[in-house]
Amino acid sequence: MARLYEEIRDAKAAIRTLHFLIKEYPKTPFRDAAERDIARLQGQPERKLPSVSVDNIRFWESGNAIRVVVDLSSQGDFVQGGAKSPDRAFIDIAQARVNSLLLGKPMTVKSPLMQQIRVGQYDNSTVRVVLDLGAATRVTSSTLRDPDRLIIDVFGPDGQP
Repeated sequence: MARLYEEIRDAKAAIRTLHFLIKEYPKTPFRDAAERDIARLQGQPERKLPSVSVDNIRFWESGNAIRVVVDLSSQGDFVQGGAKSPDRAFIDIAQARVNSLLLGKPMTVKSPLMQQIRVGQYDNSTVRVVLDLGAATRVTSSTLRDPDRLIIDVFGPDGQP
């Protein structure tokens, strides 16, 4: 609809329609294109969009450890951090967008080491993966290539790397 407004040279109506799309459907797969179109119609320079996509998250438990694998579309930079009350570990993936199918769907982990895994778009260019921890004593993270993925290992009191 916005493109039709643009064809009849009504940029204000096109921008209004694109803002409506983003506001009413924040998880739409068309969000990036709508944001680019708004910037273009407003005469703003094109901004660099995130280059990494977080496509899938999976996990498995082995002994006294849990491995979480975050599938990425390409290699990306990340930072690991933590928070208390309740205990959490988080990994921020820079210049990334989360697949809309993962939003709002925490993964329950039936383990004393970790309760659940959550993922969300922390800001316009950062994806945050949050691990709600239980009896875990150490969390490590690294990347692997071919295919690109982020590996998060959660260890219990006697867990071995």
